[in-house]
Amino acid sequence: MRYLVTGGSGLLGRRLVQRLGQAAEVVGTFCSAPVAGLPLVPLNVTEPSQVNALIGPGAFDVCIHTAANRNLEACESNVGRVMRLNVEGTRFVAEACRRAGTRMVYISTDHVFDGAPEVAYTEEDDPRPIQVYGFTKLAGEYQAQRTGGALCIRVPVLHGVSQPDQQETFPTQALRRLRAGHTVPADDHLIRYPVLLDDLVDAVAELIAQDVEGIVHFSSDRGVTKFAWARLIAETFGLDSSLVRARPEGGRAARPRDNRLRSNRLAGLGIRPPTSIANATVSLPQSAAGT
Repeated sequence: MRYLVTGGSGLLGRRLVQRLGQAAEVVGTFCSAPVAGLPLVPLNVTEPSQVNALIGPGAFDVCIHTAANRNLEACESNVGRVMRLNVEGTRFVAEACRRAGTRMVYISTDHVFDGAPEVAYTEEDDPRPIQVYGFTKLAGEYQAQRTGGALCIRVPVLHGVSQPDQQETFPTQALRRLRAGHTVPADDHLIRYPVLLDDLVDAVAELIAQDVEGIVHFSSDRGVTKFAWARLIAETFGLDSSLVRARPEGGRAARPRDNRLRSNRLAGLGIRPPTSIANATVSLPQSAAGT
């Protein structure tokens, strides 16, 4: 098996390259900067000539497409640029995969839903995004599914230990600030269902191994606000929970109130659900260097 991971320098992409590279040949891509020690090649997915040159017949068995702009506010401010990356870039990758006979795996998001009803969204529910990011990722799903045999995995917010050259995930940032005696402003209204990065990477590998197609939801079943999450971190490590201060999450982008994903497929596939937030929180000091 030969894998291609677009966005291989990102949080998820980097971990996928490392994990899959333990048992197979893997090539990752980067857009702006390489990562020392990883087999990454330059690729701008918005340039079809570059995409077609890399994804040719027989080059790769599977392409995992993670390259995207996930910043909700940046998506609202730069609609044209985000459409080019999240939609057109995905189309170029999907078309190249279809011509080359390469299976496509597309990483999507819970933001394809609006979070309005107090129910869990299944793979069969109709998407209804409410911000630019969600619209572009849903459009990317449609592009991926046109390749035939594609797998689209919808996930909520990811967390885990980031590298020094990457943006911190919320729990590592909160733990660092709490240990330094700094306040942690955190939203106490929006409910999230965080997934540990390594759990998703393992699930992706297993879904590929089982040749799963279509849409799959992979999400924690425990909802939490960032405020409650930060307080849990403080309590777990014996830190001052009063440093966690409620602050609404502002910005131009509309944010779903409660996007709970439920999978009708994982149990039947024998895939382990994500680690609970409590267990993931306890593991922070063992996995976060310098904390």
